[in-house]
Amino acid sequence: MKESSTVWKKALQSYGLPSAVLFLGIFAFFLFLLGAHLTRLQYTDSLFIDAAMDIEINTSLAHFLIEEASDANADMDIREVTEHIDEAIHLTDSILNGGETEHGLIKEPLSDPEMRAYAEAVRLNLIMLKTEAPKHVEAAEKPGIDWAVDQKINALVLEIIKDAEKIDDLIGVNRKREWEEYRQLFIGVLVLWAFGITTATFGLLRHEWRRKQVLAELTKSGENLNLYQTLIDQSNDSIELVDPETGNFLDVNRKACEDLGYSREEFLSLKVFDIDPVVKPSDFTTIMDSLRRTGSGIWDSVHLRKDGSTFPVEVSLKFVQLDRSYLVAVARDVTKRKGIEDTLRESEELYADLFNGMLEGFALHKIICDENGRPVDYRFLKINPAFERLTGLRAADLIGRTVLEVLPDTEPFWIETYGRVALTGEPIHFSNYSAELDKYFMVTAYSPRHEQFVAIFEDITGRKQAEKERDHLNEQVKERNKELQQIVYTISHDLRSPLINIQGYCKLLTKSLQEAVSSLEGENISQGVKEKIASIIEKDISESKHFIFLSIHKIDSMLSGLLSFSRSMHAEIRKEEIDMNSLVSNVVSAIDFQVRDSGAKIEIADLPSCFGDNMQINQVFSNLIGNSIKFLSPERPGAISISGRKEDGQAVYCVEDNGIGIAPEDQGKIFEVFQRLHPEEVKGEGIGLSIVSKILERHNGKVWVESELGKGSRFYVALPT
Repeated sequence: MKESSTVWKKALQSYGLPSAVLFLGIFAFFLFLLGAHLTRLQYTDSLFIDAAMDIEINTSLAHFLIEEASDANADMDIREVTEHIDEAIHLTDSILNGGETEHGLIKEPLSDPEMRAYAEAVRLNLIMLKTEAPKHVEAAEKPGIDWAVDQKINALVLEIIKDAEKIDDLIGVNRKREWEEYRQLFIGVLVLWAFGITTATFGLLRHEWRRKQVLAELTKSGENLNLYQTLIDQSNDSIELVDPETGNFLDVNRKACEDLGYSREEFLSLKVFDIDPVVKPSDFTTIMDSLRRTGSGIWDSVHLRKDGSTFPVEVSLKFVQLDRSYLVAVARDVTKRKGIEDTLRESEELYADLFNGMLEGFALHKIICDENGRPVDYRFLKINPAFERLTGLRAADLIGRTVLEVLPDTEPFWIETYGRVALTGEPIHFSNYSAELDKYFMVTAYSPRHEQFVAIFEDITGRKQAEKERDHLNEQVKERNKELQQIVYTISHDLRSPLINIQGYCKLLTKSLQEAVSSLEGENISQGVKEKIASIIEKDISESKHFIFLSIHKIDSMLSGLLSFSRSMHAEIRKEEIDMNSLVSNVVSAIDFQVRDSGAKIEIADLPSCFGDNMQINQVFSNLIGNSIKFLSPERPGAISISGRKEDGQAVYCVEDNGIGIAPEDQGKIFEVFQRLHPEEVKGEGIGLSIVSKILERHNGKVWVESELGKGSRFYVALPT
């Protein structure tokens, strides 16, 4: 800079001021025009150079991301790689046709044919790189790396960078050529100017221009170096630069220090085998030789932290040749991935255990349709052992084959039903008979994906046979019940007729005896005989007649009760929601005379509704409340309460009284037919509680009693709600 200033001062001192002022005015105008043109050319060339350098940077970053792609972040890696490649393509288009760049607007298309050829070659290679990048990322997901894809990508990147640098070089060449032309013009115009001043000025300007250019290039290089260092330090993976000859660490990024707990200075004093116990010092040379032959590799290992703990890593290794050989190691902590893999493996093992241990048959199929989309067959994809056991078919004979190949007489029902499931996705549950297998199956079918279906089934052949036997037995029972009912009606009718005859003849006999006694008055029979005959007729025969009438009445009551019990067993049930508050109030109103006559007090709480036959439930509560009145204790005023609650989906009612109670040994008998605990004190047939029990049984309800002798009873009724 000092030398340039000296030259400049000497040039000014060599010419006189007057001539210099005149020429300087003309020269200044010329310099203004020339400078404007040169500035525009320099600005355009700078934009081309910056664009070419940005293409190199984006290509290098894309290459870096491609090399570091992994299965864990494949989608993210592909997006980032594509963004950098797209940016490089955009810059190439701006160079070729003009356009916006990060550093300014290129206003004119590239006119130089040679530079356009290199720019178009760069654009074509970028498009090929964009196509090949996903293949490399997909290869990173597999156990081995596709080296052909890797080498192709490396060749594309090198070709792009080489062509971009060629563009940069051509811009410099063109710039020098144009500048030489303008220099000659400048010399021609300055023919009146001293050769020394022209030469000194030109040298000064050239020196300053070059100085600024070099300064700009140094500044740009420093910025790029800082950018690369920042990118490496911000990586989520440990990046280590290793001396392949000694195993010493030459450089590491921030993530490596964080993962292993060392400072940067401590890390650079270590060797590979200090942090990787899998790598033995004796094996290091052999491993390096193998990597030199392949160029790169990936393996699973463990890293040893400073505190002695270890963690699993996936290490990507690559040889790089610069001024010397370097080994670049990128280590990724795969603790979470290993945990996920272990969990997945356990899940798969559990699934396999469940699949193989299922008692139900399981089969995965693919539906087969004709050209009109109508299901015509299905193919076996997977079956479990239970399928083989239940059908007698072997997996080896089924997998990959269709049902009509294996069982050609399969009914259309199976194919049509499974076809609807596979094509609509709607699950189905059904039972059906397979004539091919001569078995009944209960099947649940669903579609895991379009055109596939799963059939889970169990063999219900035995159940179907049992159901047939049960239905047959039920029919027999119905027939027997009909016969029994007919017998009951017949017995009732046939027994009542003789009872009526007996009752009638007893009355006729009584009348005849009275006439006989009257006729004795006119006969010549001693008074003693008359009195004896009269005593027999009026006392003995009258007493016998009384017992005969009692027996007739008892038999008649038993027949009536038997008919009522039979009707309760066979009466049609018409279920509806019953307002129990209204029903119980009607029952109490219907027996109002008995209530008043007994002097009892009845309390009715708010009762929940239930479902049942209104008339039959009315009879249940009529019998229970009537019994409470019948068996009140004469020792205290009668009190009866009716309450209810909802419990476990049922309505539970309680009829409670303070009557004479029921002894514990009698509580199990009271619901049996014709059981009367106090026949001499209370009238009845002993059939009421039996009818209650039978009605509730037919309503899927129940009745039970809690009682204490001498204190009262609580009858509970449970009915569906």
